[in-house]
Amino acid sequence: MTALGGQQFAFAVNDGPDISPNPATPDVNGSIEELNHAAGVHCDRTTCASSGENEPFDLRYVVNTIFDGVTYRQQQQAKAKDN
Repeated sequence: MTALGGQQFAFAVNDGPDISPNPATPDVNGSIEELNHAAGVHCDRTTCASSGENEPFDLRYVVNTIFDGVTYRQQQQAKAKDN
């Protein structure tokens, strides 16, 4: 992860290409907490905490959890449009 300034960051996978910027956030009905709960995503104050003494922050887990929730919502919206 590289800080670009102005709250902007660039992400890359080790030994891989840069990760493209995320698309615009879709309009949602309800709060992010409600949407995460409906999508089966558990993300709260303990998600970002280390799970043991002196363990590092697990940013990969947090980011994957968030993107999994976004992907799920996008899939559900696409299915709703198809029906």
